[in-house]
Amino acid sequence: MTTSVRISDLLAPHFHSLYRDFHARSFTHFWLMGGRGSTKSSFASIALVLAVKRDRTNAVVVMRYAATLRDSAYAQVLWAIEKLGLASEFTASLSPLEIRHTPSGMRIVFRGLDDPRKLKSLKFPHGDLNLLWVEEADSVTPDDIRSVLQTVARSDNFRALYTLNPPRHKRHWVNDFDRFDRPDTVVHRSSFEDVPAGWLGSAFLEEGNG
Repeated sequence: MTTSVRISDLLAPHFHSLYRDFHARSFTHFWLMGGRGSTKSSFASIALVLAVKRDRTNAVVVMRYAATLRDSAYAQVLWAIEKLGLASEFTASLSPLEIRHTPSGMRIVFRGLDDPRKLKSLKFPHGDLNLLWVEEADSVTPDDIRSVLQTVARSDNFRALYTLNPPRHKRHWVNDFDRFDRPDTVVHRSSFEDVPAGWLGSAFLEEGNG
């Protein structure tokens, strides 16, 4: 049975306005830059699950390597479903690696960028594909992201989430701030210091990817 959960109780306060922007589609590209414990992946997974449910849309979650998906982004989405009290509405499978919203037939599929053919061959018999989450976006290249967007961004309602730890290397492409200076893009920066003190213990234990 679906339980009543306040979204504001699941998202740290510094993410509340960003969630409103995401829900209102104020931007297309949402870049979440924060270290471990900043709860950026919690935000991304909760926002994605709620959008799949409310907007009746499919979603794709990608990482650089397919082998890392199950224990990171896939586990994080399952965590979000449980926290939202929606376990009865979603069915998870390991082969293929995907999570289905049972009432609508919408799917959350997980793919590695080490095999681009699997991404290009994606088919969704029910509904549109309007959501993308790139986890550990600092580990891929701008060309990788451009290729993914060319493959999956086919709708005016499309939104993309990118989560990453800010690279220390100043010449890393993520540190080229001009790249994000676009009207359709928002950059949100956070750290564990932004999280309520009482959350830190559970956040560090429950969020393997930061």
